[in-house]
Amino acid sequence: MKTFIFNKLVRDMDVGRIEADGATVVNNYKMDDDSYKKELFNKLIEEALELKEAVTAEEFLAELADVTEFLELIMEANNVSYDLVREAISKKQAKRGGFSKRVYVEDVVCSAGSACDKFLSRQPEKYGDGTV
Repeated sequence: MKTFIFNKLVRDMDVGRIEADGATVVNNYKMDDDSYKKELFNKLIEEALELKEAVTAEEFLAELADVTEFLELIMEANNVSYDLVREAISKKQAKRGGFSKRVYVEDVVCSAGSACDKFLSRQPEKYGDGTV
């Protein structure tokens, strides 16, 4: 017998499905609110990566449905309505624009000590250390 570490949020009927396939689920429990919220984000990331890797239109739609479901669950778990999200999107677009022009920036040169330098330097894992 092999024991695999699962450690993830599963759909409501997955334990029964796993056991119907002849496996034994050793440990499972209902998560508290904080753990549930954390796992919703983990699942969102998992599903987003699967969406990125989808090859067929059918796979793409299935993974897009999963991503959308987890976004909705995260909103619900945090008492955030879709209307509130749409309002936030509208405000951000009014202030900074959207993505319709498909602008892609490769490099940015900032003066030492500038607001740009301070902002980008705080995130070297994302933007590098400024020595390109």
